Amino acid sequence: MALLSKDAILSVDDRDSVTVDVEEWGGEVVLCVPSAGDFDGWSARHSGGDGKFSVTSTTRTELVAMCLVDADGKRMFSSKELEQLGSKSLAVIADLFDRCKELCGITEEDIEDTEKNS
Repeated sequence: MALLSKDAILSVDDRDSVTVDVEEWGGEVVLCVPSAGDFDGWSARHSGGDGKFSVTSTTRTELVAMCLVDADGKRMFSSKELEQLGSKSLAVIADLFDRCKELCGITEEDIEDTEKNS
């Protein structure tokens, strides 16, 4: 096996993606695994000391925004546009959030049961 250079590593598209039909929006969207840096930042903002993620509207919207990409694989929504994306249907964002969790390897055990803790 060849020893990889920095350029070789950075030139590889190694992020899985999936096309999802969003009937409510009248078409399809592409969800892509976020970059490690984006995911680490999201994880730090939304996990407690126990390593579980607390799910709020912000949690969902941020993860969906990180995963939604255009035809060129570039993020469609920046951090500054979260409020706009967050104004969309909770049902749609929740469905997309579930797909994003799958892409990121987040399991139901990783999600904090906020009802149980209240």
